[in-house]
Amino acid sequence: MKEKKKKTFDLVSSNEEVNSVLNNMKSNSKVYLKLITGLQLLGNFEGKTEIDFYDKIDDDKEKKIRLWCTDSDDNLFVFYGYSSDRTDLLKITKETNEETLEYDLTLAKKFTLNSNNINFTRSNQIYGFKFGRLITDSNNFYSLFLRDDIGYQIQGDLNTNIVKELLNELNKLENLPKLTDYLNIFERILSVKDIHFSMLSISAFKDFENIGSFQINDEKSKNLTLKK
Repeated sequence: MKEKKKKTFDLVSSNEEVNSVLNNMKSNSKVYLKLITGLQLLGNFEGKTEIDFYDKIDDDKEKKIRLWCTDSDDNLFVFYGYSSDRTDLLKITKETNEETLEYDLTLAKKFTLNSNNINFTRSNQIYGFKFGRLITDSNNFYSLFLRDDIGYQIQGDLNTNIVKELLNELNKLENLPKLTDYLNIFERILSVKDIHFSMLSISAFKDFENIGSFQINDEKSKNLTLKK
């Protein structure tokens, strides 16, 4: 699929204090440009977008400044203007009328973000297991990050927490899980717990490139679109 040309977009502020924070952000061009790319992929932005303070924490333990803006669809985006914890700097929260979604662009590491992999940066709770990490909201998405920059993601309207069961089964495997292993484990757990869904979206990633994806609906029909 040909990538859409990105619209001109930048963050601005008429508030002197906010603008000072923004200028410091822009001085770290690598992080700032990745943040801008993430916002463009997650929202509908064009031109100069006004930002303001969302909240601040400043005590003996930590200092954090979060900023906010809205896109053309009135979705709210919250991100860090400063944090004493550098792992915060590329975290974005998107709030719509229906849901709140969290993203961590550092999950992409050195790889380029695009419309086919931005959802693989969804984040929330992180669990380690012997082959890597499981990242999930314990509800509707379950992402595996494995060694050699291999990853799998299952998204759907599950509305249920199967973290414990997933980790137990993944840790029983003798070798690095393949996508079929992950799907088989997932299917067994859903069957045992009698969990129903209308649609599951499954994707495989290598070097943060989406190399294959398909969907399974509640009748178990598949629409397979795998790349070689």
